[in-house]
Formats: sequence, C-alpha cells, structure tokens
Amino acid sequence: MIILRSVLMLAVVVALAACQTTGGTAATLTSNSASAMAPNAAPAMKEGARARPPIGYVGFCLRHREDCQPADSSLTTASTGMAAGMQRAASAPAAVALTAGKWRELNEVNSYFNSTIRPVNDIDLVQKIEWWDYAINSAGDCEDYVLEKRRALIARGWPADALLITVVRQLNGEGHAVLTVVTDRGDLILDNMTMGIVSFDKAPYTWLMRQSRQHPMHWVKLNGEGTAARTASTKASDTRSPSFVAEGPSGL
Repeated sequence: MIILRSVLMLAVVVALAACQTTGGTAATLTSNSASAMAPNAAPAMKEGARARPPIGYVGFCLRHREDCQPADSSLTTASTGMAAGMQRAASAPAAVALTAGKWRELNEVNSYFNSTIRPVNDIDLVQKIEWWDYAINSAGDCEDYVLEKRRALIARGWPADALLITVVRQLNGEGHAVLTVVTDRGDLILDNMTMGIVSFDKAPYTWLMRQSRQHPMHWVKLNGEGTAARTASTKASDTRSPSFVAEGPSGL
C-alpha cells in the first residue's frame, strides 16, 4: 500500500489510449508451425535510471494488487532503502532458458491473444482514458494484450520478473506497449501489431521504459528515454523476421 501511494504520486501519463490495431484481427495466423525456430543469441536492453510508471499501470495495480507484487515479498515494504537495493543488485533474477518448449509456448500465447482480442481503444470500450486492464469481452488495446499475455505465461510457470511491460515510441512518434521477455538468448518482444516474435533490436521502436525486474511497481528508463508518448496504431501486419516465425493457433 505504501509503495502504491508513493508511485501514484510520481506516475507519468503515457497516452496509450489508441494503441490498438485497426482493421479487425491483428494478423493472419500461419499454420506452418514446423518452420518455427528459436532465435540465435541477441542483446539485452540497457536499463537506465528509475522512471515514473505510466498512470494507467498504477490504476491497474490499485484494482489488481495481487498482480503487482514482487516475487520476493520481502521487497514490498523495504524496496526503497539502500540496503534493499544492494541486496537486489547482488541477487539479480536469472534469464529464462529458451528451450524449444519455451519458444513454442511464447508463440502459442502471442498468437492466441493477437487473434482472439478485438482491438478497441479505451474511450470506445470503457469511456475512459488510459484504462489499463485485462481484455473486456475479448476486446482491448495494446496494454490489455500485454497484460493478458503476461498473465497467461505466469500461469504456465514463467517467472513474473522475466515478463516486463514495456512502453515504446513508434516510427510515427506515437506510443505503444509491448511485452518484453527476458531470456538467455536476449530480450524478446511479444507485440499485438505482429504475429512474429523478434528480439528487441529488430523491432522498429524507440525504447522508452519498462518494469524493473526487481519490483513490478518500479520502472526504469531505456536508452536514456522514459518520457511520455501519445499513441495511435497502424494496421497490424505479419512482419516476421527470418529467424522468428510465429506458430499457428494453439487453442490456448
């Protein structure tokens, strides 16, 4: 509760209200799952200073407190102290080993929610701005896709500290939210704008900020950014990298 109140005071408004895809379902699924392959080793994002979390995320945590707790419950009240910071640095979470099974799970979850959630912005869906939540009646915008994918992967046993909500800026200057998955082959991106899973350095975005791995209510800047962004999405397209081929529907 103390952390939620403190974060709410420092929250930044990151306008992601219109970051849904347009023109119906995200992208056409491919059924050629045999061609799916895990990526080669890729770089990890460089984190910077602490950033103010998006106000929409703070609102989400006020409604879903159980989904915004760190894996180590001892960090809940002591996470702002110097000693706690040194303790976290000394025990940084490990990256997920990207086995063939894990790669298949990522593709299944990404494809499932990209194909089953209808893209609708917050104003049309709930008559609110920056309303981050799980999909409502199978509809939502970019951060809602992210929250659903994160919840589904956690239910499959993935560590929450490797599934980080990330805010980016698109080439057109508008904001967007994606899910970063921290693996031993680099930071991979699950995005409602495409069925393909790519390493972050291959995605066409400027990286603004993401959740800290130590505490989901703490956010960090990326590439010296961390500023607010306005959003509106372009139509989703199936832009697969040769090394990242999405699998077909899984009936998740």
